[in-house]
This record gives sequence, structure tokens and C-alpha cells, in this order.
Amino acid sequence: MAAPSRARSAGKGRFYVDGRGEAYWSVTTILKAVPKDALVYWSAKEAAICAVDNIPRIRAILGDDGDGREAAINWIKGACWRSSGKKMELGTIVHNVIEALVIDGPMPAIPKDAEPYVDQFLDWYATFNPQFQASEMTVFSRKEKYAGTLDMIATVPGLGRLLIDTKTGSGVYPETALQLSAYRKAEFILLADGREEPMPATDGGAVLHLRPDGYELIPVRCDDEVFRHFLFWREGYRWLNETSKTVIGDPLHAAAAHGAV
Repeated sequence: MAAPSRARSAGKGRFYVDGRGEAYWSVTTILKAVPKDALVYWSAKEAAICAVDNIPRIRAILGDDGDGREAAINWIKGACWRSSGKKMELGTIVHNVIEALVIDGPMPAIPKDAEPYVDQFLDWYATFNPQFQASEMTVFSRKEKYAGTLDMIATVPGLGRLLIDTKTGSGVYPETALQLSAYRKAEFILLADGREEPMPATDGGAVLHLRPDGYELIPVRCDDEVFRHFLFWREGYRWLNETSKTVIGDPLHAAAAHGAV
């Protein structure tokens, strides 16, 4: 999806601005504080694959005298970012297409590698018959000072009104529950004209996991207990990016330690 109109970039993260001009950290930015051990293994594997699969290119970068050593190292270690960038681009395209389908808006161009995901979404739609109430809606918690953009709210026959997040990656991870709990506990939505409306009540959360060869609608617990854990990680993010930068002072000198002026 395109960046929400209220979203702003800040360093390594994102924040949102409400109608009063107040800033709120993004839910997904806050969740960067959650350790993701699997990413360490994945990034190492991507670098190894890059090195093994591109030996002639790496030799060319190195050069006969080895002057390109630093450039070769930087290119190999950047493999994980090149890979994740392609996956994020695919995910954005699929989200844009789904949004257009949900709101009956203009359909963007669908690249060939995105077509299987769109087909799976259409299969899910025909099978589960959801009735959509919202798509790509920006929500805020003024009390807890966070904001985010949810994928969709839909009433699914037999399941109730669900807050649904669409994933196109290789798996569904527990942090998704933290993300959905934050959206579900938000206090209001901010409309394009600046008006605030109460966050719609929902019966629960789910992930629509789309893969090229199938899909799964997976229930996700996003209740009060999970929300308390989200607030814990919100404080963890605050520590990492705000408080931790203020706790180490300048070195002291003997004269100052003895109270000399």
C-alpha cells in the first residue's frame, strides 16, 4: 500500500500525526523492539547464498590485486536487504490490489509474480464471503500514544466481525498478535477530512496468509492480555530509542568530584 497520508518517516521508523499535529509512534515501528532471532539466521543464510551463487561476480569486484575487498564485503552483506526489499515490494503490490478490490477502486497493474497471491485472495473471498467494513484505516490511541494502519475489518459468516491482517511472507509470527491487539484497542480512526470516529468494535482477529499455492485464515488472539504485552514492548522501544540515549553522562574530572568550582 502507499504510505498513509498521516505517516511520517523518522530515522529507522515511522510515526503518525493526528489532526491536532501531535505525533504518535507507529505500531510496526514499536514492534521493532521485539527480538527476532530468526532474522539473524536468515540474514546470514542470504549472505552465504549470495557468496556461493556469485563467485565470478565477487572475483570481478575484488579485482586482481584485491583492492575491491571492502566493496565485495559490502555487496555480500547487503544480500539480505536486497532480498527483503523485493519481498516488501511484492507485499505492497498485493496489498494495493486487495484494497482496490475491497473498496471497488481503480485497479493497479498486477505484475506476474503477484497474480498467484491475488488469485488466492479471490478464492478466499468466494469461499468465506466476507462483508468488508473498512480497508487501510488509520487508527490512533491518544491514551497510549501510538497509531497504525490496519488492513481490513470484515464480517465473516459464522466467525463474526474480524480485524484481519494480510500476510504474504513465508510464515505467521506471534508479533502479529501484538500488532492486531494494538489496532483493536485503538480509540479512534482518523478520516481523510480530519474528523475522528470511534474505533469499530470487533469480535477478534485473524491473519489471511496468502501463498502462491494456497491460503489460510488463521485466528489470532488479540485480547487484553496480549495488549498488555504490546504496551510492554512499547516501553522497550521507548528505552531503546529515547531513554537509553539520556542515561550515560560525560566523564567526571577530579575537581568536579570534590566539589570545586
